[in-house]
Amino acid sequence: MAVGDPSAEVKDARDLKAIGYHDLATVDARLHEMENHYKEERLDEKS
Repeated sequence: MAVGDPSAEVKDARDLKAIGYHDLATVDARLHEMENHYKEERLDEKS
């Protein structure tokens, strides 16, 4: 992933020990969304 990629910040937030369950679920969902978007962009570039 690119330097300064926002997904790195999301991963850091996910790894925090003080994060609550609801916040963790939100962060995790956002991370999956970002990863899927990244994969789709890579597939589009190949075609």
